[in-house]
Amino acid sequence: MISSNDTICAVFNALIKYVRWNPDVRSLVIPIFEQYFESWDTELQQRATEYFILCRLDGEDPNIPNMSELRY
Repeated sequence: MISSNDTICAVFNALIKYVRWNPDVRSLVIPIFEQYFESWDTELQQRATEYFILCRLDGEDPNIPNMSELRY
């Protein structure tokens, strides 16, 4: 992907918001985050990991906020 890190972070933000409004797309969004787990950029790596966890564990763990309760 040929994009700046700021652009990729904006896309990540848009994807996580989209998952909040339509949880059915989770299975399509998770692989996108997984692609950045080994990124050279630590900010992308961190954001991808955090958003991946939010997508995967939504409502399953009481210690992680439920996506439907987050305000953007």
